[in-house]
Amino acid sequence: TSLVFSARLLSRGKGYCYVTRLSHVLIPFNSSQQDYCVQIGSSDPDSEVNQLNKFLSQLEEKIKTYLPSSHTKFLFDGLGHVMNSVIIGCARDIEGITSGGLKKMSRNILALQQNLTNITLTCELELERARLYYELLYHKPDEILRNLVEQEKRFSKIEYIELIKLYYRSNKKNAKKYEKAIQKQLNQHLVKLNEIMENQEASL
Repeated sequence: TSLVFSARLLSRGKGYCYVTRLSHVLIPFNSSQQDYCVQIGSSDPDSEVNQLNKFLSQLEEKIKTYLPSSHTKFLFDGLGHVMNSVIIGCARDIEGITSGGLKKMSRNILALQQNLTNITLTCELELERARLYYELLYHKPDEILRNLVEQEKRFSKIEYIELIKLYYRSNKKNAKKYEKAIQKQLNQHLVKLNEIMENQEASL
């Protein structure tokens, strides 16, 4: 039993470290410029994704030689939730993201999801949640808020706030010229978001 818990802690700890590192390279930036520069080249996942997937697969193979399959599933249970939390939490640190960057994000998340699904033999819906979160950025804030009113709430208030902030950081065209107007528009969307969330909570 102690071996199972030790291995579980190792998988989660290693997974957290890799995904945290991954968050800083999901979207390549050209730090010498004010605006980021997304490099769209290979269609393969980032190397950090491949490293994490390789580690988890190797850990599964090793553990299966000593433990029954039920213990193996327990070992990786909840890891998708950890990945989801880290990846969504990265929204506050990403300087900006383009449509090419969103495709790269989805590709990395999908690779993690497929590998973990192969290990646990269950659909890793938590990682699907992370993918859907970033895909909201294909829409403008007005559309995001309208969908929030019309559909069931999928994310927390803080997650929506960071998403809208990321949208504005990602659309920096003429940002200096219209800085005050952009900040005013951002504030208006955040106020509207707060009103929507409060109304939803009051109706529960």
